[in-house]
Amino acid sequence: MIGREHAAGSPGGRNSIRLSLKVVPRASRTCFSGRMSDGTPRISLRSAPVHDAANRDLRDYLASEFGVGRADVVIVAGSRSRRKLVEIASPARLPVWLADSGEATSGRRRTDEGRR
Repeated sequence: MIGREHAAGSPGGRNSIRLSLKVVPRASRTCFSGRMSDGTPRISLRSAPVHDAANRDLRDYLASEFGVGRADVVIVAGSRSRRKLVEIASPARLPVWLADSGEATSGRRRTDEGRR
């Protein structure tokens, strides 16, 4: 899905990735919460979709997961939808839930994978 060459962001470079996501607002916590049947990552957001709070929460979460500043996370499409296209500029790392090999990365956050 996303190769290693995309994870090694260079300062000042335009090395970025785009992700299609499904967000679920008003969850008990903000976290990766699995994948949709089509493979799209699902992100649960604690905040409600009011006054752009859910979008800010999503940008904060993705910035933390990818090791970038919030300004490096842009919602390209779907700012008023649960389906979003997001661009992350020069990510410092790939989160565990996105890494194609499944190997652990630093800064791992709690996820709901395996919880049933």
